[in-house]
Amino acid sequence: FKFRKVGFAKCESGRLLPVIFLGPNDAPSCMRREWLKRLNQHLRQGFQMLHLVAFFGEEDENDKFALVSDVYVHDDALEEEFRRIPERVINRKIIRGEALSETDVKFIRGLLGLSVAKSLPEEYRWVWKTMAIS
Repeated sequence: FKFRKVGFAKCESGRLLPVIFLGPNDAPSCMRREWLKRLNQHLRQGFQMLHLVAFFGEEDENDKFALVSDVYVHDDALEEEFRRIPERVINRKIIRGEALSETDVKFIRGLLGLSVAKSLPEEYRWVWKTMAIS
């Protein structure tokens, strides 16, 4: 498991966004129960194990946490690759005077959160009740 590591995961729209990988004790109780249920299915029946993540940049509590399968743990080369295409698209929109989408804004805020989190030791990266990740 990748608890408290940072990286990228696909959100519902299919776009990769910055995340922190959480353990069951890091998340609200409803997500903890769902993750533990999935762990039991994984151990007993071989179901694919999903990763519990919090999306950096997400302000809506209902969308901040998710169980996802398509994840990439951070490393600098990987971060640069994932940043490059969205940043080009976002920069092009800014130059043209176009409005940024909600996902563009989440991506920008998320990169800021990821940058702060990766500079901290893993044990200090997440305190879900008190730390704002948006």
